[in-house]
Amino acid sequence: MVKSFSPFCVCALGCFLGRYFFFWLEKPGYLFLAGILVLFFSFLSSWFLILGLRDKLPENFEQYRLVLFFFIAGLLTGVSAFYSQSRKFSLPATAMNTKAGFVFELKSDLKPYGDSFYSCDGCLAELSFSGIKQKKTGSITALIPREIVKSPNHKYREVIASGAVLSGTGTVFENKTGMLFLKFNRIEKKEWKNSFKKFRGIIRFRLMEKIESKGNAGGLLYALLTSSKEFLPESFSQYFTKSGCAHVLALSGMHLSIICSLGIFLWKGLMGKKWAFLFGFAASLCFYIFAGGSPSLKRAIIMVFIAGIVKWAGIRIPLISVLSISFVFHTWFFPEESGTVSFILSYGGLLGIILFADSIKWFLEPYIPSGIASSFSASLGAVLMTTGVSALFFGEFYLAGVIASIPVCILVLIFLYAGGLTLILDLFFFLPDFCFFPMEFICGIIEKTAKFFSLFPSVKVDTISGVVFSFGVCLMAGFGIKLLKVHMEKRSLRLEDFDKL
Repeated sequence: MVKSFSPFCVCALGCFLGRYFFFWLEKPGYLFLAGILVLFFSFLSSWFLILGLRDKLPENFEQYRLVLFFFIAGLLTGVSAFYSQSRKFSLPATAMNTKAGFVFELKSDLKPYGDSFYSCDGCLAELSFSGIKQKKTGSITALIPREIVKSPNHKYREVIASGAVLSGTGTVFENKTGMLFLKFNRIEKKEWKNSFKKFRGIIRFRLMEKIESKGNAGGLLYALLTSSKEFLPESFSQYFTKSGCAHVLALSGMHLSIICSLGIFLWKGLMGKKWAFLFGFAASLCFYIFAGGSPSLKRAIIMVFIAGIVKWAGIRIPLISVLSISFVFHTWFFPEESGTVSFILSYGGLLGIILFADSIKWFLEPYIPSGIASSFSASLGAVLMTTGVSALFFGEFYLAGVIASIPVCILVLIFLYAGGLTLILDLFFFLPDFCFFPMEFICGIIEKTAKFFSLFPSVKVDTISGVVFSFGVCLMAGFGIKLLKVHMEKRSLRLEDFDKL
């Protein structure tokens, strides 16, 4: 039994429980889930204790001890991530809701926040208020008025991106949930943490200038490259959400795999197979640095890095072990992201694909083409694992996404290749407008496809029991399909043995 467990999977399980156990405790409706976890861990510990006292330890106890060691290591990692995330720095009451000077370093790129602001995460390196200067204050979310970033004709005034160090005046305030914000009033000075950050910011700034004049097609391309929906009409974004395809606009492994495979293809064509994977990884890393580190993109780059090391070492491990290692490292090094919806959906979706996609495909292949069966199986596997999460955070989920993801993802892949190539050529050769027609045509098809599937009804879940029920039903369906496949395979083997007799 123990041999079937990967120690990395057990470590990831412990990390998951350690990270989200206290999160459940904070929500009274989920207290019974935390109780179940406590009972499970108590039973496991008691079982080892009783066996040890009776001197009836199993022969393979060393394997059990290894599993327990990895579980506890993962549990401690998760607990430390929760503690790190839950810590909040405090400011004196005199610093709240008063005009103060600040030095603020951006740790993320700007994102639209309502109609009047941009938001970004960063570090408040210095705060001056009432004659007091406080240094190394801590992390905080900043709100920058649009008029500071953009001029009245909607052109960008400032190159503001991750790595910029801004000095100016503003106000620190606390919202209803206790989260601290720094609202900018004026920027008096701007510096950069280093030359590389400045170069990256300028490149993104030039790209935004190009994108602004390209309509919906430009807005969609910018959203796919940077995950920012700033240039995408609200209706377009809603079509993606209501059709269950919102994940397509989030930077993920799909985007990274395109960049990586393109880099490998170009290297093989020019220099041969040697070091092709290394060049593909370098291309992926450059895209990651340019686009910004969203949780799903970080997960993808960590997995590519782990897969590269394993391949270089000549070791073969299953994909679920790679995912488990990535989860533990991601939680340890970026604890602030482990509680975000995109983080949970990214890992949950891929876990669902790994666990359920092959079994679903096994049932579908005799009836539909293999390519369609693979896409549908992956989409359904991800939905089965993430439906409960979507219901918990959004109050509803969209079943149309199971089918809609197939045509939308195919069209988006074509659009990315066509749009990316056109944009690169335009940066160097200033192409005429008619060269963007294929890009605009494909964008129009994507919009109509997403709009069609957005007309399908959604399932609303507004109670805790409904969340638990939807999550349980989907998980039981996934594992039920998996067990049914195993049963039918064993039955077919028995029939083959009977025929031989």
